[in-house]
Amino acid sequence: MKLMELLDEMDIEEVKKLALELGGISIFKDTVKVYLEKKIFEKLTNLHFLVVTIEKMDESCIITLTQLVFFDDCKNKNHLEPLRKKGLVFRDMQVPDEIKELAREYLQSKIRKTFSKQLEVKQTPFLNLILLVGLIKRNEIAIKRLKNNKLNIKLKVENKNVYYHLEKELIPLLISFLEFQGLVYWEENSLLADRAALIKWINNDNFTKLELLYNWLKPGHEKLFKLISILSQIQDDLESWIDLKVFVESDIPHTVEAIEKFNLIRFLKMNKRGYVKLTPEGWFYIKGIYPSHWYSKSILISADFEVYIPHDFDPNLISLLDKYGQLKDNDYFLVYDIDPINLNRNQDRKNYKSFINELEDKSSAMPQVVSYELNNFYNSLS
Repeated sequence: MKLMELLDEMDIEEVKKLALELGGISIFKDTVKVYLEKKIFEKLTNLHFLVVTIEKMDESCIITLTQLVFFDDCKNKNHLEPLRKKGLVFRDMQVPDEIKELAREYLQSKIRKTFSKQLEVKQTPFLNLILLVGLIKRNEIAIKRLKNNKLNIKLKVENKNVYYHLEKELIPLLISFLEFQGLVYWEENSLLADRAALIKWINNDNFTKLELLYNWLKPGHEKLFKLISILSQIQDDLESWIDLKVFVESDIPHTVEAIEKFNLIRFLKMNKRGYVKLTPEGWFYIKGIYPSHWYSKSILISADFEVYIPHDFDPNLISLLDKYGQLKDNDYFLVYDIDPINLNRNQDRKNYKSFINELEDKSSAMPQVVSYELNNFYNSLS
């Protein structure tokens, strides 16, 4: 609601009281309400005056104002009175539109921090899905359903160390999702793939698949996806960590493990305070905006045809690497061997060229021998 509309609802004595509190407004015996409203409006919509006013408040009041500006709600209503006194809140918890707009950037600066980048080896459900689908397609995993409905998962011996990050508690969920998509089915308690459907799925747009997976996972994980939605309103870049104090939901610190399980959100404890932020994949899912991190030259390519790619990098490129390469290591980075000698000649020419282009665009440098062999293989495709 507009500030002038809220001032109009007040009687003359309330307006005089607010004018006196703000200071610098002359009040005479015959001063009319319209004049006072105009002067109050001028003061409260002056960014410098507004910032100085907020700066003089204690942290609890600033947190309450931040919650109202971003979420139209607050955790502790005991801090509303000082805000009403200064004309920042009206009625029950109404912050005027003009004050919301002016205060937003300043309040963000009070609750966000940046810390040195931390290397985290965590895999999202979608990354796990990419790896699992690749294993199923290549017949490198055997999954049987036991009598108690638990799964018996067997990987080829050479794959066991490489795929240890494949979250076992997520595999049943991911298999159910693949069943829902009509890509796998059970026959005599053995999981089998509809190979035609699976290959078609692999060639589909990865970001559509990402959205399908997380929309399917929403039921039963409401708290996680609610927090993702809330963070999207207040986090304006990928480097910023948001102070947990700003959130109205008081139980977030007690459910960190459950929320962080999908790695769409990260938590950090620093100087006895808790912070939270969206991961690049969480950012893309909720905002639909390609993170700048995914445009960066963040992958390394060795002359031995090994590609080192961070776990939180562009899942579209990871999917292409899993399609045209072989996962050799999975520790601080995913490491793929992309030597085309391991590929048959049945590859789609256009898709393989896209793969080469992505590698060139997102690597710090591509060794000449790698570029030559990849392009030579591309030219041999019909």
